[in-house]
Amino acid sequence: MRHVVYFFAVLVTTIFWIYPVQAAQVQPLQGTTSTSLVLHIDEGFLGRPAVFNLFDGAIKLTWSAGGVIQPLDITFERSSATSVKVFFSNPLALGSPGISISLKPIESAASTWDEIVLEVATSTAAWQVRSSSQTADGYLSARLDQSAELRVSVRPRGMRQGQASWYRYKRCRCAASPDFPKGTQLYVRRIDQPDRATVVIVNDFGPERDIFPERVIDLDALAFAELSPLGAGIIWVTVEPLISTDPRSSIFYRPTDKILKIAYPTHARQVRNTRVTRASKASSSSSPLRRQPK
Repeated sequence: MRHVVYFFAVLVTTIFWIYPVQAAQVQPLQGTTSTSLVLHIDEGFLGRPAVFNLFDGAIKLTWSAGGVIQPLDITFERSSATSVKVFFSNPLALGSPGISISLKPIESAASTWDEIVLEVATSTAAWQVRSSSQTADGYLSARLDQSAELRVSVRPRGMRQGQASWYRYKRCRCAASPDFPKGTQLYVRRIDQPDRATVVIVNDFGPERDIFPERVIDLDALAFAELSPLGAGIIWVTVEPLISTDPRSSIFYRPTDKILKIAYPTHARQVRNTRVTRASKASSSSSPLRRQPK
């Protein structure tokens, strides 16, 4: 059932001359039974900042001075437990600062490597992330200048797919990552050959995302060789952070293998041995002959 809330100009003008509307107690989105609400914004709201807590504080509506310049109706429709549709009867009534809509996310089962974001869709644009930073009181906010739908969703933190390069470092199943902190275990798998995968420990930062925008990880040569010959240089992979209880975290990596006993791939070892042999021959040919004692 549609609940219509009317605010009278005289009462509102008196309140706003003294102090702005204070925030109510915040509740999870699913904590309210109301599904629809209409706010009639009359002349008493024009030219003043405002703060409204709707649906038991699950949704917050705010604007600064100049945010509303003409009377209008603002309709809220709860389309689900995590989303809301906002309609403006007269979009021209909104000033250049626009109106801010804030949602209080419900308690989520997001893992350590996920983040809660606020997405917005309009009649002219598909879903786009508008905010990933929650305020101190737990809200995610987006500024609107037209009717839109807002929803709270969970998405992975950091880049999860891209190019993998390699470098010789410590001959270990380790890697440099611009997204995950040192000590994180990452499950790295080739996109074109999903059966080829490895688990690495992040022990360095890089590559720089502003220089290599498509580079998701830089693998030690040993780890890279488990996915592809070193001569490939660059391969496309997916990267997935693992928690300690994930059974895949112990498939490849063992704490006793810190400096792994597994050497470089055969072809790399042969190249290295060839260089050593050539260096030894050059050294022996250039050294003076020693006379053997009689």
